[in-house]
Amino acid sequence: MKKDDLIVIGVVTGKHGIKGLIKVKWYTENVEGLEKYNPVFFKNGSNHTLKIRFKNKDHAICYIEGVNNPEKAETLKGQKLFVKRSVFPELDNNEYYQSDLVGCKVENSKGKFLGTVSAIFDYGASPLLEIGKDLVVFNNDNFPEVKIEEKIIISKYDFSEIKTMNNKCFEARVLTLFPEMFPGPLSYSLAGKAIENKIWNLNTINIRDYADDKHGTVDDEPYGGGPGMVMRPDILAKAFDKNNPGGDWKRVILTPRGKPLTQKKVKDISSSPGMIIVCGRYEGIDERFISSRSLDEICVGDYVLSGGEPAALVLIDAVVRLLNGTMGSQESLIEESFENNLLEHPQYTRPYDWEGMKPPDVLLSGNHSEIEKWRKHMAIEDTKKRRPELLISEKK
Repeated sequence: MKKDDLIVIGVVTGKHGIKGLIKVKWYTENVEGLEKYNPVFFKNGSNHTLKIRFKNKDHAICYIEGVNNPEKAETLKGQKLFVKRSVFPELDNNEYYQSDLVGCKVENSKGKFLGTVSAIFDYGASPLLEIGKDLVVFNNDNFPEVKIEEKIIISKYDFSEIKTMNNKCFEARVLTLFPEMFPGPLSYSLAGKAIENKIWNLNTINIRDYADDKHGTVDDEPYGGGPGMVMRPDILAKAFDKNNPGGDWKRVILTPRGKPLTQKKVKDISSSPGMIIVCGRYEGIDERFISSRSLDEICVGDYVLSGGEPAALVLIDAVVRLLNGTMGSQESLIEESFENNLLEHPQYTRPYDWEGMKPPDVLLSGNHSEIEKWRKHMAIEDTKKRRPELLISEKK
């Protein structure tokens, strides 16, 4: 069989346990693709049936036909798994599958060799190419041309320049009357480590700095009368316009009148270079400012807060978790609540017997197929009981 008749769907990264199971990093859209396109081929042309036993972090633990001891499993480390191209739908000219990029040479526009693609990962907003020891964002800006027939990817920049540009971190820019409220809890745990690792950056702007008088007045009485004060559009516009980067940045205002914050919206924001957030106070914000600056009105829940700052902390935390490099395990992102419009399944840990309560037997059975079935069943049942509207929106 010709090499061109095969397509890479994964690579063996090592052995697992004492029964000859192997660890596989998959390049397919999801882990199920490893089984879907059976049989799999090795470089020497031998073909085998592969069965997924369970997932472990970002690897699949698999049985492969003919391998029944750890010594033999260890010899497969580093071996790529191929399937027949004929099992995939036919592509038009100049189209390609992401896995076709593995093995491609990367050159700049002058033909200078920059490296070879050894793997591709599609966990974040854009796929990442593994070139040598580095991960580089694969998009039209960095790589404007792919000569798939020649197995060459043309880079717009030298590789060092690409890495420098891709190291620009996501920025959250917050317009607030209380900048001292930030970063607050965002300086701890995942978000705190991510900001230390320059995965994201926080910039707070004090709206009062743009007031017209020495008192820093930013509000006035509402037209039509009524309680409270309203934040003035002219002051907000000066603060916003001075600090709005434009381009693909997301422009957000947090308000109980906004659309509910969803995981889908969080994902959309995480794919942008940054977001500028306006935090309201008092009775509200003049509607003319919101409409004139085309702000995306977002609500974090059906309750009233004293201002937009606590809601901004919630939004930023949700977005930062999805940025490449923040979470140690991408599987954690896949399995948590609101993915696929389902709540997450219940969790249990030691001690085994606590106040007369024990974890479900299936979780201690060692049967990973049954464990997955139980978790999926419980996720569906809990969603039906607690958040049935999520299932309704899924059907729509």
